[in-house]
Amino acid sequence: MKKLILLLIFIILSCAKDTQRVAMECYVYDSTTKKPVEDVEITQQLDGENVIVAKTSAKGYFKVTRSTKLSFGMETHNLANLFFLKKNGYLTDTIETSGGANDLYKQDSIFLRKL
Repeated sequence: MKKLILLLIFIILSCAKDTQRVAMECYVYDSTTKKPVEDVEITQQLDGENVIVAKTSAKGYFKVTRSTKLSFGMETHNLANLFFLKKNGYLTDTIETSGGANDLYKQDSIFLRKL
């Protein structure tokens, strides 16, 4: 019985407790024309669903303002996160980020290719 209780405690402590997103900002341009691409959806898969976390402005700019980390038991581990850039008529692109709660992922430009 004691082994079962210890096993249950271990399982509970090893479960994920908290997830959030990494802060990031970037500009998105068309790879051919080099013009900003408006209304690109920046999505992330959260709880098994694709969630729109930002959209690009008329200047192609977007910013995701929340941080991501995953807590296991008593420790916190930073994870790599995938963001998907989606727009009709363009190939979907992916950004992978990692870091802590105070980190900001900043990339000057991403160039999307048309289908």
